[in-house]
Order: sequence, then structure tokens, then C-alpha cells
Amino acid sequence: MSTDDDIVKADLALDELPRARTETRERALAIVRHLANTTGNNGSRTVSIETAQADAWLSICAVGQSIDKQGQCPDELWEKAIALTRRWRLLLTF
Repeated sequence: MSTDDDIVKADLALDELPRARTETRERALAIVRHLANTTGNNGSRTVSIETAQADAWLSICAVGQSIDKQGQCPDELWEKAIALTRRWRLLLTF
């Protein structure tokens, strides 16, 4: 997997997370589950990139779990997922 592939994944997540936040429960959950399935890593990057990616992935999963169990997600979890995904994306450009 190339850095370009990871950039595409991070950009997709940065586009889709804010959109999912405004969707119905069912649609938001589908979007977040898709992101969780596509933002995983294979351990081929530097430790800092792998850690940032894992943090973003875990926060995206936490959003999905919250929507699934509670029917909604607190703003703090959305904001954390977006911020951690931005951090991951930023590290991919260096």
C-alpha cells in the first residue's frame, strides 16, 4: 500500500465524517462502518504514522459504537475522530 493510498483513505474520512454527522442514524452508521473498514493499516509505515492512523481508526470505531448503541454520538467523539484523522493526514504529507 502506498502513501497515496493512505492519503486517499484519510481524505475520504475527512470528507465523510462531517457528512455522516448530519445524516440519519442508519445512514451515519453505514458511513462510519465503511470508514472503519477502509481506514485500517498494514503496519508498513513509520511508528508515528501507524500510531496516528490507529488513533484515527479507533476514534472512528468509537463513533460507530456510540451511534449503534445509543442512537447518536456526542459532539466530543465526532470532533475527536475528525481531529485525529486530520493529524494522521498531516503526517502523511511529510
